[in-house]
Amino acid sequence: MDQQHEQQNEQVWARPKIWRAGLVPYYITDRGTVEMMFMIPSDQQYGGSDPQMAKGRIEEGESPRETSIREAKEELGLINANIDGEVVDLGVHLGRTHVFACRVRNRDLFGVFSFETADVVWMTEDEFRENGRDIHRDIVHMVECHAIEQHMDDIRERKQAIAELDR
Repeated sequence: MDQQHEQQNEQVWARPKIWRAGLVPYYITDRGTVEMMFMIPSDQQYGGSDPQMAKGRIEEGESPRETSIREAKEELGLINANIDGEVVDLGVHLGRTHVFACRVRNRDLFGVFSFETADVVWMTEDEFRENGRDIHRDIVHMVECHAIEQHMDDIRERKQAIAELDR
């Protein structure tokens, strides 16, 4: 971990603990590349100007999963019908942010995002490492690993179904 990344982590840990939840939608291209969607904040007060995970404060009576979906709808324009499968819990990051991921059916099927978002972008893990918010690098790596594992499971299931048809 580089020194700047360590300093940012220390700054985050020093803040009062406010529980948050966020979601990273991902899409696997025909070539097997994992692309993830991130928001670019419209104002520095929403976390700087670099691409980052859509996230927000967990409201009273709301579960972390519900918060992550609500925030992805608000900040990315996520549409429920575009979610392919489950919204998967990837654990807690930096002791205060519940992280979720979901595969989407169509990378172009998103609605309007809120005023907090200047734009949304699709990025690979490598592109995020170059241009995304430093403190979210570990999250992006977790999502990439999950997406690849899920994709490999899907391929194994298809191969098994084909083998059963050939019997």
